[in-house]
Amino acid sequence: MIPIYDVYNALVQNSVIDINKFSDENASDTEKNLYAKFQQKQQQVFAEITDRLTGDHPPAFSEEDEEMQEYMKSLYGVKKKDRIFPVTKSYLYHEMDRGCRASGVKRIRVHDIRHSHVSLLI
Repeated sequence: MIPIYDVYNALVQNSVIDINKFSDENASDTEKNLYAKFQQKQQQVFAEITDRLTGDHPPAFSEEDEEMQEYMKSLYGVKKKDRIFPVTKSYLYHEMDRGCRASGVKRIRVHDIRHSHVSLLI
């Protein structure tokens, strides 16, 4: 069985339900009540997150409740289609090639850049 909270969250996240319409003047009393509860929960979550980010002793991830852990995973979790770098290997290769030709510098591999970078850090 899927918890009702997850159902409503999915409906709002996927724009099936537009929560902002619940605050319209034409919204029913039930919709307005739901919107008020949504805003209250939203403010509570924002306050909790702000406290964790700015507090002196934020709790460890394992000490968070399940809801907060799920939220943090959605923010920081890497998904299958996510990229660590915004460009492909092919794009980077062609840009390195173009830059070397334009500047008249001998072609180097992208891999070789890390050696130069580490040398500069030392």
